[in-house]
Amino acid sequence: MGTLLAMLWRAITAAAAAVGAAIVARTYTEEPSAEERALAGDGRRQQAAEAPRPEAQRHPIRPGWSRPKPETIPSPTYWPALLAFGLVFLLWGLISNIFVLIFGAIVFAVAAAGWVYDLIEEFSHE
Repeated sequence: MGTLLAMLWRAITAAAAAVGAAIVARTYTEEPSAEERALAGDGRRQQAAEAPRPEAQRHPIRPGWSRPKPETIPSPTYWPALLAFGLVFLLWGLISNIFVLIFGAIVFAVAAAGWVYDLIEEFSHE
């Protein structure tokens, strides 16, 4: 019975992987638009197409879609990962010893303060 279930599981996962690969292949192999084909046919137009354009013009919007707000995303930060690291040590310190608990509490507090400070700075510049 276990072998039969293992074989069934492998067949299901293989089918899911094949469907996923087909979806990805279809997504990234769409035919170029008429504008892209026209630009590819003429070398001068190709160079003009590579000139810097405003962000809103670089990526055309599909019919029926809209641009997500905000158009700029926040800069990456390590504070959430450091907060999780501090939380792990804080909880580990609850069951092991006071030194690990204190280390975890300090890392957690510093990460929380840093993350909040980054958020305040980000929203104050908007």
